[in-house]
Amino acid sequence: MSRYLSIILIIFEIASAGGKYWVFFTDKGLFTRTDTITALANARQTLSQRCLLRRSKVLPPEKIVSIRDVPVCERYIRAVENAGAEIIHRTKWFNGVSVRADEGVLNRISKLPFVKKIRPVAVGRRKILPPPDENDYGAARNQLVAENVQKLHEIGVDGSGVLISIHDTGFNPEHIAFSDMDIVAMWDFVSGDSVVDYEDGDPGGVQSHGSFCLSLLGGFIEDTFSGVAPGASFLLARTEDIGGEAPVEEDNWVAAVEWDDSCGADIISSSLGYYDWYDYSDMDGDTPIITAGADRAVYLGIAVFTAAGNSGPGVGSLVAPGDGDSVITVGACDNYGIVASFSSRGPTYDGRIKPDILAPGVACYGVDGMNDSLFRYGSGTSMATPMAAGVGALLLQIKPSTTPIQLRDALRSTAKNATSPDNERGWGLIDAAAAAAYPVNDTSLIALKEGWNLIAVPVDTFILASSLPIVEPAYTYAESIYITVDTLVPGRGYFVLSSSDTFAVVIGEKITSLPVQLKYGWNLVGGLSRRTFIDEYLDVFWSFYLYGFDSDMGYYLTKSIAPGQGVWLLSNEDRTPILSE
Repeated sequence: MSRYLSIILIIFEIASAGGKYWVFFTDKGLFTRTDTITALANARQTLSQRCLLRRSKVLPPEKIVSIRDVPVCERYIRAVENAGAEIIHRTKWFNGVSVRADEGVLNRISKLPFVKKIRPVAVGRRKILPPPDENDYGAARNQLVAENVQKLHEIGVDGSGVLISIHDTGFNPEHIAFSDMDIVAMWDFVSGDSVVDYEDGDPGGVQSHGSFCLSLLGGFIEDTFSGVAPGASFLLARTEDIGGEAPVEEDNWVAAVEWDDSCGADIISSSLGYYDWYDYSDMDGDTPIITAGADRAVYLGIAVFTAAGNSGPGVGSLVAPGDGDSVITVGACDNYGIVASFSSRGPTYDGRIKPDILAPGVACYGVDGMNDSLFRYGSGTSMATPMAAGVGALLLQIKPSTTPIQLRDALRSTAKNATSPDNERGWGLIDAAAAAAYPVNDTSLIALKEGWNLIAVPVDTFILASSLPIVEPAYTYAESIYITVDTLVPGRGYFVLSSSDTFAVVIGEKITSLPVQLKYGWNLVGGLSRRTFIDEYLDVFWSFYLYGFDSDMGYYLTKSIAPGQGVWLLSNEDRTPILSE
């Protein structure tokens, strides 16, 4: 029986603006085992070594390259062109092309025996927020400190070795904040060339939004400005057409994400939040093509950070691909962790909590892409997304074997709302230093500043003081006096002296159950591998506060214990509460 005799269902949906459609094919045009083996071998050659190494973190050897990596059949593409369509983008992952075509051309295409489905390219428009009031202006340092990024910067962690792709409106690579940036490649998926800055025919301002977001990720001017991960390398993808009333089209984004994969990107930061993209009933993690593309990227080992959207505070105001179950959806908050009113809320249509995390997105300080030297302020989940993606890069630098799902779990478990996630804040404002101390693949890193540090063991094992980069001995507190120890145990806090800014690597599994021995009066304690909260101790407190210690600011009040952190706790009796996951 001919392979063309089967009944093909062609579905026409509501027409997209501009006459742009997806055309999906039934197969890759490979009908023998030999052809398939050859095609897979050729596909492997198109993927960078960096891409193959990244995929090996999440996939077994036999699945690192699959039929979805094989290019779309050229014969099928020519037939669609001959029917009168203009080819815009090809997608090997979804086995199809995006085209511009009128109704008559679509009818001819629908009769081709290898065409599986035709559907409009989804469109939307980005919601622009007004600039903040002058009184609300912050500084770059404030937004970094809000994420506790400075503790990793101080020990030399800056995102080096991590490749980040940023999808946005366009970029100004000539800005002084990008003069030392490692830009590996650039591509304009709107115009089909390598110019991502303004060029003749573009609308004004194409480089503004993308440059601002890029600066939050990796901009740097010594003693003046820093993004979260200034040591990272970058792919710049212009995916959004901001001209007039032209809609934003998802095929640009899908083409870009396949390019990211082949280049070996470790992280995607997508600050394109839209309204009027899909209906809420489509926000199920499966329906939007852009969401399927984002989830596919995660499957291949790329961590995808995407904006929740600026359509809050209504319930279910998310935008695609923020509904993806594997992507890290980022909401916006101020530098104190208070969620912004505009930040889009979950849940997804199928009931999952979104956003995943919060990052600073109110009055952020970044570059003005309309010139080569000025800066400005901006607000939105567009700003929160690169702030979060930058933290992801810091964590991948120090723990390169971390998979995207492990990265998401580390950020969630150590965020400021970790034990009570909701659809406004998700798991809360992220904490870079705490996420570094969260055990991934049995490895945890504790940031140590020069001078005295109050730390705790973040893994379920005893740690010899001699194995840490400290000036021995370590000190704890018992029976109302400080005592020296040579072994650190989970559940206790310890003062240790470091002669430099560095980090301690400790090996062990996560702490999922922890008896904390408390004596009447003051105690030095630690918590679980995740963030531990004061309400888990309420029945043993006189005071509803814990006291942390920082060598720069001294003692401070806190309501939670980050992994790797020791705190002072006041108990009203001798007790041994048991903490658990």
